[in-house]
Amino acid sequence: MKLIVPVIVLVFIAVFSNFEFLPRTFKEGLFFIATPMFKAERFLGDGIYSVSAAWREKEGLFKENRGLEEQIEEYKTKLLLVNSLIEENRLLKERLGRGEDPRNSMLAVVLSKPNRTPYDTLLIDVGREDGVESGDAVRAYDDVIIGVVADLTERSSIVKLFSSPGEEIHVTLGSENIATVARGAGG
Repeated sequence: MKLIVPVIVLVFIAVFSNFEFLPRTFKEGLFFIATPMFKAERFLGDGIYSVSAAWREKEGLFKENRGLEEQIEEYKTKLLLVNSLIEENRLLKERLGRGEDPRNSMLAVVLSKPNRTPYDTLLIDVGREDGVESGDAVRAYDDVIIGVVADLTERSSIVKLFSSPGEEIHVTLGSENIATVARGAGG
């Protein structure tokens, strides 16, 4: 034990100083002793760094994997909602005649309202191509007739609202079904 401490001290002196003053055989002896120690230090250092880098990489992959699994679960939930909405949309279109099984009525989108179309008219997104004909009734809220198709193209129609000036429609009012004529006054 007494010999090891002086050897280590000499090795450190030789390593950390300019050892020009030492004899050649002593230098070779120091290198002989120091070289395996430096190799061991480098091997252990590289090994520890490699293990620690691999661990950090594994930990990063684990976190990334967990995040991706959470994202997959979120997307699965959203997909269930989307599939439900697709089915609901299909049923609504079918019910309103825009599906594969057209009925007496169809769903239309209002493309332009009276503040952008000629007085008391609507532009809707269905036309001759969809089976629309001039004079067809146009409803809002399933059962309120608001006007008739006045003009149409292949893919769109102009709806003249009953509120147009001079328009007259026979109506029944109230629970007593009083028959009268409603006259459009505009706006």
